[in-house]
Amino acid sequence: MDDESYKQFLTDNQAEMNVLLNKILWVLVCIGPLIALGILLHWFYAISIISCFILTAATLAVAVIHSVEIKRHPASILAKYISLLTLEVLVVYMSLSHISIYLTFFVVPLISLLYCEPKTYNITSAVCYLVMIGATYQIAPFKASSRIGVTAFGWFASRAGGYTIEYIIMYTSGFALIQTLSRHLLKEYGDTLIIKRKERESCTDSLTGLWNKRYLEKYFSQYENKKHGLIAFIIFDMDNFKAVNDTYGHSEGDRALIDFSTLLTLSFRKEDNPVICRYGGDEFIAILPHLKRREELGPCLDRLTSIFRTHFPKDEHFKDITVSMGATFVTGNGESFKSIFDKADSALYHVKRDTKNGWRIYGETDEK
Repeated sequence: MDDESYKQFLTDNQAEMNVLLNKILWVLVCIGPLIALGILLHWFYAISIISCFILTAATLAVAVIHSVEIKRHPASILAKYISLLTLEVLVVYMSLSHISIYLTFFVVPLISLLYCEPKTYNITSAVCYLVMIGATYQIAPFKASSRIGVTAFGWFASRAGGYTIEYIIMYTSGFALIQTLSRHLLKEYGDTLIIKRKERESCTDSLTGLWNKRYLEKYFSQYENKKHGLIAFIIFDMDNFKAVNDTYGHSEGDRALIDFSTLLTLSFRKEDNPVICRYGGDEFIAILPHLKRREELGPCLDRLTSIFRTHFPKDEHFKDITVSMGATFVTGNGESFKSIFDKADSALYHVKRDTKNGWRIYGETDEK
């Protein structure tokens, strides 16, 4: 599998996780007011309402900074660690405030597993252990004071030992999980890429890199028997192409096809959003799916004709090549691909028979 593709997957996943944790941060802004409510209801005693306001302001500031950062850089590493460390700090804050919410310190490393990166998990786990031991040491005097014959250090040592055993079990389990998850994702993503690559290759013209007939018919099927907006269907035929093959050989003929495919791709405007394919031989098709009015197609074909007429004479071997175009509209009346193709082909036939080097729209008498 392409390592760069998998790295891109991890980057995209990091961006999605940053958005998710940003939402969590905004929810956590409510923690301060909720704790303040608990104080008023006499649920919590070791924390003041002022501390709740400070907690709310700090969390709000972090949420705003995090929002700005992911707006600038959706997959920001800084944003990732800001959110994870903020969650860890909140757990520590609750512990130091003696709030009876038994939220394990290890919840943050568990959340970090969603980033699918062992490095992120290891860093978060290390920070988790350090702050867990630090917080336990800080609250040891308070906890020991309510117990007869228990010193602060004795309580700390007992709890720190228990937490360390819990940490080892949790970390080892999480590490095995992230390693298994990474291998699984790598394999699954690789298999998916292979399948997609094979599907694309089966729908791509090997010479020009454009879509092929198979893809075009599959793409067009979404419009059959369905209501949709106005669509233009254009067939392009390279006049005098056979003479290039006969005179200069098939390698020059292939070069002419590649040259025209590139020209065709670059000649449309971005807003045309064209789907372009090599249908076979020297015949190409373009579908314009976002036409607003029928009147737009004529000027579009005029512009293309002008581009083609000035391009080919620049190459001595291609100077006799011109392009004929036949077009029609797909209006959403349940017409099949064959029906639409035949209409555009009929318009193309009239251009080839009469003048070449121009265009015609099916059902319209004007020809250019």
